[in-house]
Amino acid sequence: MTATTKTLAERELFHYDSDLVIHTSIGDVPVYKFIERFLFIRTKEGSIVQFILNDEQVDLYKTICLQRRKKQPVRINILKARQIGFSTFIAAIYFCLTIFSPNKRALIIADTQEHATNLFSKYKLFYARLPEELKIPKKASNAKELIVDYGEGSTSEIKIVCEGENAARSDTAQFLHNSEAAFWKDLKGTMASLNQVVDITNPDSFIIFETTGNGYNDYKVKWDRDFSGASDYLAKFYPWFGNPKYSTQYRGFALLPHEEELVSKLNLSLNQIAWYRLQYNAVEGDIDLLRQEYPSTPTEAFRSTGNSVFDLVLIQRRKDELLNEQPLLIGRFVYEHQHSIDGTKITLLNNGLKDFVQSKLGEIRIYKKVDPTHFYVINCDPAMGGEDFYAIQVMDNITGEQVAVYHQNKANDDDVAYNMVCLGRYYNNALVCAETNINSYVLQIVDKCGYKNIYQDKDFDTLTDRYQDRFGYKTKTTNRNGMIAMFKEAFRDNYKMINDYDTLCEMEAFQIIRNENTQKEKAVALSGFHDDLVMAMCGIFLIRGEQKFIPSKSKEYASKETDNPFLKVKKTEREVYQRWDQEKFSI
Repeated sequence: MTATTKTLAERELFHYDSDLVIHTSIGDVPVYKFIERFLFIRTKEGSIVQFILNDEQVDLYKTICLQRRKKQPVRINILKARQIGFSTFIAAIYFCLTIFSPNKRALIIADTQEHATNLFSKYKLFYARLPEELKIPKKASNAKELIVDYGEGSTSEIKIVCEGENAARSDTAQFLHNSEAAFWKDLKGTMASLNQVVDITNPDSFIIFETTGNGYNDYKVKWDRDFSGASDYLAKFYPWFGNPKYSTQYRGFALLPHEEELVSKLNLSLNQIAWYRLQYNAVEGDIDLLRQEYPSTPTEAFRSTGNSVFDLVLIQRRKDELLNEQPLLIGRFVYEHQHSIDGTKITLLNNGLKDFVQSKLGEIRIYKKVDPTHFYVINCDPAMGGEDFYAIQVMDNITGEQVAVYHQNKANDDDVAYNMVCLGRYYNNALVCAETNINSYVLQIVDKCGYKNIYQDKDFDTLTDRYQDRFGYKTKTTNRNGMIAMFKEAFRDNYKMINDYDTLCEMEAFQIIRNENTQKEKAVALSGFHDDLVMAMCGIFLIRGEQKFIPSKSKEYASKETDNPFLKVKKTEREVYQRWDQEKFSI
């Protein structure tokens, strides 16, 4: 490289010179410039060379700087292909920010002792190859710690531990690196012990996850949550083909179907496909393993070894289509409610979307606005306690498309009912329902709000020895498999019916599991996963045929009564159904 040749980082990152700066004996230096000038790495061939940032590392640096510009703590979750260089790059950033500032601590959590040793050797090499005039005197250096001494009791420390070790429980740090988190034996437990390590209110703090995929486990749950925007972490995916080194000479072989798809969809070169073929041969044609190690999309990174109920190819295709799409609205309804003196009626005031407060962490996601000529069905799968969620699905009963979702953990039953009323009124006074295996309290509150279009099922009453109409439905052996099968078939026929990423994630983990004791098989969520959204959607297929009113036209709404889609409803009911767009509701 000549003196006049600029690196990729120098060409791309000069706009970020003031975002990440360290104070050294030679003056203030942007971190990326310090890395490329003073830090060295060991190559696979064993050579020691200057650290020059690649494309993915430059992109991550920009992401970090943009988070800091928002005065936010850096919170990033990286899902990646193998050997892109993120663990080394994060190590370089943490080394600069820790060693060149007094009273700073960086904590690195590795999945294995071998990985911990290899990762910490990078920090030691960084320090060993620094010019003497830049070195802060060492106070200690061993297999797990590198401590520099600023004098007068001020030190800065880099420490590495293995996942699950108790040593990290009492630590404090400003910089936390969770390496290969998908391979941790107990991600939830380890993170619970690390929750107090970093001050979450510190805007200068960093917490970065980086890992390759490792099947369906706690990390997949975290990734899906972060990717859907339901946390403070920014989910970043880096595919294998982003690395320019992953390319070799194409020699004219015929492309396999999955290779043709990569060329067609992602516009990959034949030289990239040639490199990918080498990896395919190395895993002896195990395409699932290849995709996990070198994913082209986030969904490929998680290898399923179970017996999925739903078509995983269609789920992956739909998830990939939704990668860059967001719901129309995310937030929650605001409402006022008053109870009558005798407690039999509730007045619920809400102005529809006028009283919808947008929030990134809101429990309601709206994907399609209401069509005045369509009828809708709403179903709730109630929480059963613990970590269970309340889930509400809203379907357009004309198109069969998912149009809105409510998903909330540890919710108040009354609030769930009020949200069902708000959603029901907005979506043309939809038919609403809920599973009532435990109780029908939610639907009783909906009824007290004066909401009339509630699904009722025939349920046998042992006291009266007869069938009676009761709110909601009970999931039984006789209907569970049927409703699951109907949802499965509908998704197979039109996979674009699902617009919600979280629902697709639950569908992935909804598999047929054999009970080791009884040897019977049942469709349930894998251990550690949820199926609330899935079962709420399944319930819709149980009840949607009971929608009593079908619009006479599905075209643009006509104002004339002769063309009115509500014409078949008697007058008193029509007045109820046409109140959904009024500004106030007083029932």
